[in-house]
Amino acid sequence: MLEADIQRLNERASDRDLGGLEADVWAGIEAHNRMARTTRVIVAWQTVVVTLMVFSSVITGNLIASRTVDGEAEFGVFSPDSGLAPSTLLLGHQA
Repeated sequence: MLEADIQRLNERASDRDLGGLEADVWAGIEAHNRMARTTRVIVAWQTVVVTLMVFSSVITGNLIASRTVDGEAEFGVFSPDSGLAPSTLLLGHQA
């Protein structure tokens, strides 16, 4: 049965030239491999950029937060600038 099918396919006239089929297949495989390499490089660079952005954001946030906390810690009840506090000024006390 299989032999008969193969024989019929061989006898039938081909309407397409299959001479360059193997070259086309290999060209397609090579194009796919190039695209896969390019995708891997792009994803790697995107990962590096996102990681650097996250770390720089964390460092910047920590610096800003530490300066804010330090600034608030300097202003207290016994601070020399406590006379300029809004609660003191609203009550009519002079600094």
